[in-house]
Amino acid sequence: MYQKGEWCVLLPKSNRIGTTRKFMKKYYSDCEKVIIEVICNGCGKIIPVEKGIAAEDYISVQKIWGYFSNKDGEYHSWELCEQCYDRIVKQFSVPFEKKAEKELL
Repeated sequence: MYQKGEWCVLLPKSNRIGTTRKFMKKYYSDCEKVIIEVICNGCGKIIPVEKGIAAEDYISVQKIWGYFSNKDGEYHSWELCEQCYDRIVKQFSVPFEKKAEKELL
């Protein structure tokens, strides 16, 4: 499907053909999941990636909706840069849990 050295984008099966939308993450060839680009879904900012590692931190959310929702069986995935994350959490009615980690991996 892809030749070594080409770029590939991993998409959910339903979006692989006939789409022209922006993608949140692009991966390097052989689909080895080496990230080459991350795009914030909130503002469209391109988060720089160097040697497969994002040069800025971001939040990545994946959710498979289950029973008792209007989205049964849907998979949702999105990325937010730190600025969009800060903007969104300021709107929370109930604050999120926050604690300092002693070791960062």
